[in-house]
Amino acid sequence: MAPTSFSLLLALSLWGLAGWSFLLGLVMTLRVWFMGQLHFTLSWWAFVFPISAYVLDSRQLAAAGHIGWLDGWSDAFIVMMFLFFVIVLTGTVVGLVTGRLFHSKG
Repeated sequence: MAPTSFSLLLALSLWGLAGWSFLLGLVMTLRVWFMGQLHFTLSWWAFVFPISAYVLDSRQLAAAGHIGWLDGWSDAFIVMMFLFFVIVLTGTVVGLVTGRLFHSKG
């Protein structure tokens, strides 16, 4: 079933809001991390999974709206998702090996 103009407009609007929210969260998180105030915890996995949903949404919107540049956009997010996954997986393994994974920094 082909999407209606309204549903496509609504989907693109929500997609844009999700992208803006992600960008804002990323900038704020990087700022705190570079200041040395953000230590690794298992909650870092929360960075990885929303990106995968955003990638899937981008692919669906690209196909539904025949928007070619959106495929390239989602490819960039696939690379970012992979980088986040590697960073968080590495932090998880290091935390497991050192025994600091389940100890809070209080």
